[in-house]
Amino acid sequence: MSTSKLCLTDSFKYLGVPLGFRASQSNCFQILKVMLKRLTKAPLKPQQRFFLLKTYVFPRLIHNLVLSPSSAGYLRLIDKEVSYWVRRWLLMPKDVPLPAFYTRVNDGGMGLFSMVQKVHFGGSSILTMLSKAMIQPSDHCSIRG
Repeated sequence: MSTSKLCLTDSFKYLGVPLGFRASQSNCFQILKVMLKRLTKAPLKPQQRFFLLKTYVFPRLIHNLVLSPSSAGYLRLIDKEVSYWVRRWLLMPKDVPLPAFYTRVNDGGMGLFSMVQKVHFGGSSILTMLSKAMIQPSDHCSIRG
């Protein structure tokens, strides 16, 4: 099996995420807008929309956002879009503070998570944990001569 060389402009898919020499931000914002509009048009109760957002939409986005380069500003834009649609679905006034979205349900919040916290900081901790979990040959093998 032979592998081909990649030029500077070429890209490839790894785990469903397009990657290449020149890393570009993923198109998660456009995907999110389409999914939120579909959820809005669907004949669902607000609680059902909210449940689908947490269980279907977020995991789909997080996979792409963790594996592709994304800035904190881009993640804040995603957070603003999500809070806008959740406010519309649940008929919430504009003066409801943002921490009400991100507070745990047990503490009286909605239980959403901030993409900035989950992806920007959480993604780096996932990669750090994976790198620490890798077995180092020098730790478990001894070379006898």
